[in-house]
This record gives sequence, structure tokens and C-alpha cells, in this order.
Amino acid sequence: MVFFVVYLGFMLAFPLAIFFAIAIITSGSKVISKVSLKYLAKSGIFLIINILVLLPLVIPYMNSPAKVRPNGEIVYRKFEEVINTIPTIQSYLFINRETIFWEPLNNVGKHLDLWWNHQLFPGATVITAIFFLIFYGCKRVFKRNQFSKTLWAIGFSGIITFLFYLRFDDNSLYSLLFEIPGFNAVRALNRIINVELIFLALFGAISF
Repeated sequence: MVFFVVYLGFMLAFPLAIFFAIAIITSGSKVISKVSLKYLAKSGIFLIINILVLLPLVIPYMNSPAKVRPNGEIVYRKFEEVINTIPTIQSYLFINRETIFWEPLNNVGKHLDLWWNHQLFPGATVITAIFFLIFYGCKRVFKRNQFSKTLWAIGFSGIITFLFYLRFDDNSLYSLLFEIPGFNAVRALNRIINVELIFLALFGAISF
């Protein structure tokens, strides 16, 4: 479970990076003018302490080998080994066959490799609520004629993250993240990859 939390941290680092990048680009001058050097110093110290504490866990994942062959040869994990664990659109509509009410969705993802890991259907209530929050939230924002940079940074971060953590046939933008040390050590992505839901939920909640 400890390493499961570490994996979630890796997945969450990407949308957070997008959010802070947007914040710096759109409001960087205002933020800098309001932040004191003392605050930056304290934040830097805490950041360094956290990095040092996490190093023992992170270092083994820096280009960690997927396996060592009997002859001693080190084989590093390739993107092709994890691409089948990246969700597709069908994954979010694919449901366990034991559910009678949603029987038409029982075979939506049976054609996928490792299909048993792609049963990510969260329920009609959750899907309906997500779409309602997004579209109704956007409607309220436009109706009020108020452009909240923070709100749109949250929403944009969630959407971009969803697209990066999605697979279309054998293509996925996640291949770019896979090149970052640490990401190439994460497997079974469809179990931990849905962190964008946090940002979409925040967008819907704040827009009200």
C-alpha cells in the first residue's frame, strides 16, 4: 500500500505541474509580487526536506530494470509492456458481468488485452454527475460573465490529464510521460491513473 501511494503521487504530479504552470503563466507577476522571500525560503526548505525523505523510495525507481535475466542481463521496461494497461474510452463503459442491470455493457471491453483490469465503469450516477457538473458549471460561469483563472486552470488540468492518461488503439500521450524517470517503473496503470477526477470534481464544485 505504501508504494501504491507513491504511484498515485507520480500520477498526481502531472496535473499539479500543469495547474502550477498555468497559474504562473496567467498570474505569475501578481503571485510573485505578493509572495515574500521569507515565505519562499520556508517553502524551499520544506520542499528539500520532503525530497530527501522520499529519495530512498524514489532512487530505486530511477530507470529501474523490469527484470534481470538468468545470464545477468538487465532488461528495462519498454512502453509496449504497459500500453495495454492504459484505459480506453471503452474501459469506462466496461462493467463486471455479475451486474444484471447493466448487462449490455458486460462485453464492451472484452476485446481489450488484459480486459479484466479495464472494468472501470463507475456507475451511471457518477458519469451523469460528472457531465452535469462540467456543463452546468461552465454554463454558470459564462452566465455570470466572470472568468476565474483558478477555476479554468483546474478544469483545464483535469481535461489534459484525462487525455494524456487515455489510449486510442495503440497510441497514447502517456508515452511522453513514460520517458520521465520513475514513470517507467509504474505498472497496472488502469488501477491508479484516474487522478483527473479530483480536478474535474473541484471544477464542478467551485463553479457553483
